[in-house]
Amino acid sequence: MLVSNWSVIRGFSKPSLVLLLGLGFLAVYALGMLLQPSETYLRLQSNLLYNVPGLVALLLVLRRPRAEDRLERWGWWSIAVLLFTWQVGDWTYSFYDLGLNSEPPFPGIADIFYTFGYGAALVALPLLAYPPRLARSLRWLLDAMLVTTVVGCFAWVLVIQPILEESGAGTFASLLALSYPMWDLALVAIIVGGFFAWHGNLSARSAILLLAMSSLAATDTLYSIGVLESGYENVGSPLEIGWLLTYLLIGLAATQPERSPSTTFDRRLSLSWLLFPYLLALPLPIVQAVRALRADEVDVLTLGTAAVLLIAFLSHVHSSFMTTRALENERRKARLDSLTGTLNHGTIIEEAETLLLQAPNSGLRVCMVDVDGLKRLNDEFGHQFGDQALKVIASCLRRSGGIVGRYGGDEFLVLFEPHNCLDGRSPEMLLDQSLAGAFIHAGPDNQLPVSASFGVAAYPEQALQLTALIELADVSMYEQKRSRRSRLQTLDLPGSGRPGFSAKAS
Repeated sequence: MLVSNWSVIRGFSKPSLVLLLGLGFLAVYALGMLLQPSETYLRLQSNLLYNVPGLVALLLVLRRPRAEDRLERWGWWSIAVLLFTWQVGDWTYSFYDLGLNSEPPFPGIADIFYTFGYGAALVALPLLAYPPRLARSLRWLLDAMLVTTVVGCFAWVLVIQPILEESGAGTFASLLALSYPMWDLALVAIIVGGFFAWHGNLSARSAILLLAMSSLAATDTLYSIGVLESGYENVGSPLEIGWLLTYLLIGLAATQPERSPSTTFDRRLSLSWLLFPYLLALPLPIVQAVRALRADEVDVLTLGTAAVLLIAFLSHVHSSFMTTRALENERRKARLDSLTGTLNHGTIIEEAETLLLQAPNSGLRVCMVDVDGLKRLNDEFGHQFGDQALKVIASCLRRSGGIVGRYGGDEFLVLFEPHNCLDGRSPEMLLDQSLAGAFIHAGPDNQLPVSASFGVAAYPEQALQLTALIELADVSMYEQKRSRRSRLQTLDLPGSGRPGFSAKAS
């Protein structure tokens, strides 16, 4: 029986097993808080059992850095620092409650370690949960610091300073108390940035890490509200479930496979999101200027500082706008074929792979299109006419409603999703209609017909891999080309004295 049960356990994948055991642990823990067998049980649960998930998550995380690239190794080591410092903080609380039977001092050793752990979280989250290009940038860190500083200043003036004046608490204790919501606010800024950065293409590991930190920020927020209103009970608090869920999700993320190339979509953030932290900071110099004007004696230095900050903000908005527009123009040029204006080879392949990943059962149709007789046109009329033929065919293909890219030479790749086939028309019908009557100008009074052959491959009916779909479409296209060749007739251009170009067969 034991062997049978072990076989069942081994049948689970590592992530599934961690998730199953973690949810089981949370259920048992929540049941203990609900039933409350005794005060002793609750103290042991909150001070000993509570520390187990964090320790397990730390052991799982320590296995990861050896298998990652340099950037992700730093991320996992930062997560390890986060879990280690929080373990020190948790066990410190347990020591005071169980060993000394007293409340831990505030601020104390535990708070210092907790604070250090939050700093490690701010470093780790973008390195592991952001797309690689953004993870290598310091932009996320600077934005988080900006948001935290602005809100911290307002919190100090509106909340902490009045409390200090009434209670007589020390500045260090007040700053440490203020640091907890500030760390959470910085985490929220990075979490929201992570969801925006992926544009819906989150990898499993990124989603789990972002959810883990979301659980942490939400639980901390409820903790802060509870402390302000009625205090916090260290034993048997429902908030413990939220922090345990954070540990569970971090451990689950550590069991996920490495980030695969298919999940590293390199998308830029919108200009509005890039300016969001600075829009949040804008009220600070305005409030500063108003306070200076209301003073008995106008503080010129304060007004000047506020003016400089406002000018710097406007300058940043302008430079961000110009930089974003320039980068988008360069990005657009890098994605397009310079001659035809369609997507280039690398981009059309990337688009096809993205469509297969995003909608694996979408019924995608991959079409290979080849311009008929382009070499003959180049030899008899000149390459400028061959280029004109490619442009005309590309313009016709764009009218078909598909995603068009130049695959190479005289070949185009056209991608049709089911919603592109309007009114029940097939990709073959759409291509036939779009290519009908195509011509180039061969002189003042001459119009030279041009044509193209095409083949279509259906996903997932005919093949599951993009390379196989392209190969099938290519074979189908050459079969159509051979069948048409026997029906094409040579045209004589009036007044040219030379044979014309093959017309498209109907």
